[in-house]
Amino acid sequence: MKRSLTAITLGCLLAFAGSVSAYTIDNGAINVGGQDTLISSTHLSNSSPSTETAWINSVLSQSFASGTQSTPTWTQVDGSTTLWAAELSNNPGYFLVKTGEGGITKNGNWDFLFQDNASTGYAVIDLYSATNGLDFKSNVDASGISHITSVDSGSSTPVPEPGTMMLLGAGMFSLALFGKRRMNKMS
Repeated sequence: MKRSLTAITLGCLLAFAGSVSAYTIDNGAINVGGQDTLISSTHLSNSSPSTETAWINSVLSQSFASGTQSTPTWTQVDGSTTLWAAELSNNPGYFLVKTGEGGITKNGNWDFLFQDNASTGYAVIDLYSATNGLDFKSNVDASGISHITSVDSGSSTPVPEPGTMMLLGAGMFSLALFGKRRMNKMS
């Protein structure tokens, strides 16, 4: 009875842990992490790093030093028609994607702030999603992106994902049950 209860509990924990979405590029050669989260968008009057960083600071209510602008090469994520990835110059906590002037906009906005979820050193964005992406037309690719401005969140310690924590908890629970069973047999 105890054995089947332990197996059922462990099975439930593993089912709820789920799988973590990790995307790759270059036929699986490079893990770029999961899709990053769109936080906010706006239309800034100019594209200087100080203007972009000031807006990021106002949205996040934090004080970051001036961001680092780069013009990375965008690569389509393996097996996806909407996700694109670009290598960042560092592992920022946040990054701003700037579309080209006169280019693609979402509700008149050209500047899009994302949170870097995976800290893999890659930006992973959905060009077509209306909820968590840039909501471009389906015939547009990443060439409509002017540059990225990265800002460091100041946190270099990666945060474990919920699935990882569930697996750790399940393992500790199983070890505790195993230890209790051994103690009961010895008595």
